[in-house]
Amino acid sequence: MFLGSWTFPVYAADVNLIVTGITQMTGQVRAALFDKAESFPNRLTDSVQRQAVAVTTGEAALTFSGVVAGTYAIAVFHDANNNGVLDRNFAGIPTELYGFSNNARSTLGSPRFAQAAFTVEEENVEVEIDVK
Repeated sequence: MFLGSWTFPVYAADVNLIVTGITQMTGQVRAALFDKAESFPNRLTDSVQRQAVAVTTGEAALTFSGVVAGTYAIAVFHDANNNGVLDRNFAGIPTELYGFSNNARSTLGSPRFAQAAFTVEEENVEVEIDVK
């Protein structure tokens, strides 16, 4: 009878992201946190959270706050010219530095969600991505 009024705690953690490998001290580092393979890494509107921070050194720190327990992947890029998009050349190859959680890479295209996936539980998580 009273079971319907019980509430169970929902744990939320912070995902602290450290981005290294930045070579130009201009623009912003932009990152997106994904929880679905079908969205990762290109459907930004389907990401759980997005963050951006101005570049002042060769390393940047961002925090995704209030992340509930689950499996996630991060895509990040250094928007050196601050135009809001990952610039590409005529062949579609990125001309700005980028990376993914677990430093996942693929020879053709982006890595799969499973390659970049990490788990968030009750504790805060630190993820380091070296952009290339």
